[in-house]
Amino acid sequence: MPHGASDLEGETARPLELLMVEDSADDAELILLELKRGGFRPRHLRVDTAEAMAAALADPRWELVLSDYQVPGFGGMAALRALQATELDIPFILVSGAIGEDVAVAAVKAGAHGYVLKDNLVRLCSAVERELKDALARREQRQAKADLLRSEEQRRQMEATLRDLDRLSTRGQMAAYIAHEINNPLAGIKNAFDLLEPAIPLDHPHRHYADLIKREIDRIAGIIRTMYHVYRPSGHDPGEVALVEVFQDIQSLLEPKCRAAGVVIRVALADPELRVHFSGGTLRQVIFNLVMNAVEASPRGGRVLVDAGTVEGRTEIRVADQGMGIAPELGEQIYRQGFSTKLGSGMSGLGLGLGTCRSLVESMGGALSYRSGGAGAAAGAGPGCTFLVQLPCAPVPDLPGGVAHG
Repeated sequence: MPHGASDLEGETARPLELLMVEDSADDAELILLELKRGGFRPRHLRVDTAEAMAAALADPRWELVLSDYQVPGFGGMAALRALQATELDIPFILVSGAIGEDVAVAAVKAGAHGYVLKDNLVRLCSAVERELKDALARREQRQAKADLLRSEEQRRQMEATLRDLDRLSTRGQMAAYIAHEINNPLAGIKNAFDLLEPAIPLDHPHRHYADLIKREIDRIAGIIRTMYHVYRPSGHDPGEVALVEVFQDIQSLLEPKCRAAGVVIRVALADPELRVHFSGGTLRQVIFNLVMNAVEASPRGGRVLVDAGTVEGRTEIRVADQGMGIAPELGEQIYRQGFSTKLGSGMSGLGLGLGTCRSLVESMGGALSYRSGGAGAAAGAGPGCTFLVQLPCAPVPDLPGGVAHG
């Protein structure tokens, strides 16, 4: 049974959260008196059964456990094992009047941090101070190790992000080269067709193919321009970016992939003038990756919704799919470098990782997150997922005379 706690005394004394395993109230009072004389202000709980100790150890406040070796039906070694089972790093000191040197040594080998005889309590405070100091050093060491591991993980993430950016830069250079190499012969084809078209009689039975060829040439030229626009190497200096242009570029570039997957991208932008202050190339790369992921996640016959609006003074871009969603237990794992749920799905894996996307967005003062729920119900669809990119709004230009446009 737990017994009472002592009143706080001595404003300058060091507070001490103390758990005592002791069946004698008189012995407990002597121990508390010695601690107070040594400069401590103990707030204690006394227990003398295994059940009471287990309940007490559920409280995280304890800094020290002082235990008698012999407690009827319980005992110091049982108390030590109960503490060790919790894996809490709390100093455990035996304070006993019936313990020999060999027993004390055995207790220390079993994990006790020290022992003090009840007939020599003058050693108690120095033992307590030493063990509290050692416990603090262990906590600081664990914290330093955790900080080091976290720093190491951040370093690895940064290196992976830089590798992704290098790969993206290379891909952008390749896209520029391909666009140039395709555009030249395509321009020749277009010029040749422009010369040939007038020679085809309007009443020719296959005249409609001429219109089809012309449209397809223009469509290929548009895809080449868009590919270069999205992938071209770009700096990270922010500027005003019109979201409608970003969305249209990405929708055009992903059209072949959407046709093959049987998925439709729907762009819903209530304000076609909505702009953000961001690096245009970086924003296209991030949104392209999110939309491509959404297309790959959605079932055949599904749709991906891309929209944007102003929320609490920031521009929020939303990319919603109709896929199976992200399991809650995955949490932050989806942002780890190399993480993918596309195993066995035949996906290309050529896009930026979500971790890199988040790093790019955060480097420009934005935030990337996701929530459950996608673009609504569809046959064969799952719960879906929506990724949200929050960005600073584009600065409002000043009107003549220095008056800001509202």
